[in-house]
Amino acid sequence: MPSDSQSHALRTEHSNGRVKLLILIAMVLGTVRLYESAPLQSANDRSRWATVYSLVHYGTYRIDEIRKFPGWDTIDKVRLVDEKGEPHFYSSKPPLFSTIVAGGYQVLHRLLRWTIDPRDLSSVHWISVPLLFLINILPTALALGCLASLIRQFAENSFTRSFVLGAACFGTLWSAYLPSLNNHTPAVCCVIFALRAAIVTSPLQMSAARFAIAGFMAGLAVTFELPAAAFLAGLTVLSFKSSPRLTLFAFLPAAIIPLAAFLALNVVATGDWKPAYASHSDPNGPYHFYENGIPSYWIEPKGLDRNVDELGSYFFHCIIGHHGILSLTPVFLLSIVGLMRFHKPQFSTLAPWLLLGALLTVIVLGFYLAQEKSRNYGGVSVGLRWMLWLIPFWLLMMVPAVDLLSGSRSGQGLLLLLMAPSVFSAWFPFDAPWRQPWIFQALDSRGKLDRYREPSPQFEHPRQSWISQLPTSAEVDPDYWIEMAGAGADGVPVTLRVSDGGPISVDGKPGRRVDLVWNQGRPTESVRSLVVNVNAINAGEDIDPLLWPDGTPAERELVAATAVISGVPVWIDPSTRKLHLPEYACLNQRYRRTALRRDAFFAELAVGSGAERTDSSDVPVVNTYSECWTSAEVPFGVLSWDIRTTNGATGAALSERRMATVRAGKFLKRLAKAEK
Repeated sequence: MPSDSQSHALRTEHSNGRVKLLILIAMVLGTVRLYESAPLQSANDRSRWATVYSLVHYGTYRIDEIRKFPGWDTIDKVRLVDEKGEPHFYSSKPPLFSTIVAGGYQVLHRLLRWTIDPRDLSSVHWISVPLLFLINILPTALALGCLASLIRQFAENSFTRSFVLGAACFGTLWSAYLPSLNNHTPAVCCVIFALRAAIVTSPLQMSAARFAIAGFMAGLAVTFELPAAAFLAGLTVLSFKSSPRLTLFAFLPAAIIPLAAFLALNVVATGDWKPAYASHSDPNGPYHFYENGIPSYWIEPKGLDRNVDELGSYFFHCIIGHHGILSLTPVFLLSIVGLMRFHKPQFSTLAPWLLLGALLTVIVLGFYLAQEKSRNYGGVSVGLRWMLWLIPFWLLMMVPAVDLLSGSRSGQGLLLLLMAPSVFSAWFPFDAPWRQPWIFQALDSRGKLDRYREPSPQFEHPRQSWISQLPTSAEVDPDYWIEMAGAGADGVPVTLRVSDGGPISVDGKPGRRVDLVWNQGRPTESVRSLVVNVNAINAGEDIDPLLWPDGTPAERELVAATAVISGVPVWIDPSTRKLHLPEYACLNQRYRRTALRRDAFFAELAVGSGAERTDSSDVPVVNTYSECWTSAEVPFGVLSWDIRTTNGATGAALSERRMATVRAGKFLKRLAKAEK
């Protein structure tokens, strides 16, 4: 029979084999995940890749040039003005990490001639795979090995060791970020490396090298996750308690190195030691700017970034809701149970670190809950990504709980029951972390999260015409005109000039003469003057849009003239003798670039439709659709006007006319979306 020492050696060897196998499987799956993932999937990683490309190919931190290529621009950018008063764009991400990645890309570019072609996004993939393998996969493998060593020191049985390490490999959102260039993966690794160096079970294990490694890694963690400054502070206190001398002469000097590099590169990149994050909520800061009349994303945020949740609701969803730590990864319920057992003698060495982890969790969660202007759950991502760097602490907290439950089959069953949904949450977005959590997606598909959606655009009042506004001057406004140009059904050039003819009152009703001059490829122009009912346009009242100074014309002329101003066929209801008018719906709102000027216009897409019967058996009904982009910044509010007709029976296209405003007599007061 083997001796006790031999049995222990066999068990240790068997345990080490399981550890290596778990880590190997996790890294193989992570590599497959990386290979299957497309780059530049989110504004987050595009922001860093833009800096990497600019550093290597332009020798600058400015991303002015690379962002012009399709697929490269990002909302995670800031605009800064140089000493000449010229504006330039930079990634809002701290430059240290991007500089490190750029160094790796520079090696591949110089030695192997591998080059990113900004016009071919697939080229980014073949560069990102080897780089991210070195930046994400290998450090994660080393970190898992260090974590396994820590777990082995404090776990009482092999089941606990395997379970907690299995949770680290497969059951946390840490693994979801492996296929993307992000700051969270290296932050988690740095925290583990720092803990592995700092946690000792005997005073004899303390050395200057361990203190230096702990300090350097804790300082580096701060450069990846600014809230990890609380971790550095806590680690400094515990280190000083263990050895004031080694803390002062090894830990702190090593911690200063990455922090100094972080601040120095901020100065080099932007001229300011403060990271861009510090000004995120400043309405006059570099996040908030207008470019060619278009506001930055953070002036008019979308979706979750609109911060629609109150504090109570936000806290709920951060813990057990659609982004909940415990709802997505219920395996961390064991961390709460384990924290309650920290006072047990066998965990006396681990106890200060468990308490530090609990304190950091409260501090970081409280910090983000207090950010009233950025309660966005980290944007579009699989979970609360700003909490990921605390995962090593939560895993260590699990050890006492798993030891308690692993002694029975029922306890082991409960453990596996908690692990299963955690694994699902971590691997549900297989190809990228830039997805909403599965719980969020499930609720959203059932219409439970409509509050996060952009409100459906609506006009201030109903519209019945392609003309959305009229001049208000007491006389003819000679500068109130637009010229539109385009092509008709057969490519025939079409032009239309719309100008103000002055105010006119008809039977006490305010009207405005509008002169329309058409040229549809003919030698002569078609001139028509209509008196538009001011109340029908400006107030959106459901009344006839035209007034008749010379008396109401015959029904045929009435319908034809009204159709001109409505943009689609109209008809008179035989029973009420009332005009049946279209109502334009607002289908979209966005900033629209035109040839009129450099700055974009805030525009609304108005769409109306009408039908007209014909005498043809082939096309018994013709449907007409009037689509116009409107803006309050141009006369008559028209930026473009398209008309298309279809066969009412088959839906087949019949004709199309497209026109855009190419000249305007003047521009009116500029309106921002917020003013709408």
